[in-house]
Amino acid sequence: MSFSPALNSRITTSYQRAVGKAPLFSVEECDAVINWAAAKPFAVRNEFRDSGTTVRQHKELQSTPATRDRRVLAFQRKLEMIVGDLNKEVWKFDISGLLNIDVLRYEVGDQVTIHVDLNDASYHLKLAAFVQLSPANAYEGGTLEYGGAPPLDTASREQGSLLIIPAWVAHRVTPVTAGTRYSAVCWAVGPSFR
Repeated sequence: MSFSPALNSRITTSYQRAVGKAPLFSVEECDAVINWAAAKPFAVRNEFRDSGTTVRQHKELQSTPATRDRRVLAFQRKLEMIVGDLNKEVWKFDISGLLNIDVLRYEVGDQVTIHVDLNDASYHLKLAAFVQLSPANAYEGGTLEYGGAPPLDTASREQGSLLIIPAWVAHRVTPVTAGTRYSAVCWAVGPSFR
């Protein structure tokens, strides 16, 4: 898959946004990842700041090549091609590859407060890629928001949609108030920014 204007019209990126376009991943591709993940044990992820404020609260399944089936491997390969092509066209970062996909499950009350991924412990992160796996009507709340300061931009809730942002862009997921939200996330990595 190579980058083209038609592909670009279906991608949501920070600083470049398309609305109402067909998603990049089909319902079948998204459902395959959800079904694979739903049969696996998720780890509850809670992280706290010194003040006791919750930074992240959700369930996470970290995938490895040995734990994925062929549909999940195909999903990751497609995502790698899209991220690689888009990086060449938009950011031109020095990227050596993508980390394995993590599937995130947000249930009622789960959220991620505003943060950036790039920090002293994760200096190698360049881009974050988020795929909306759940149908928009499967949950309430759970909005992925991103940007420099309020008001934040809102990522598409359409199943199969993709948001790619540089690792220094602030983002959050608002609390889920009903249902269950699944998403996939992975990071493009490379040498530290200079």
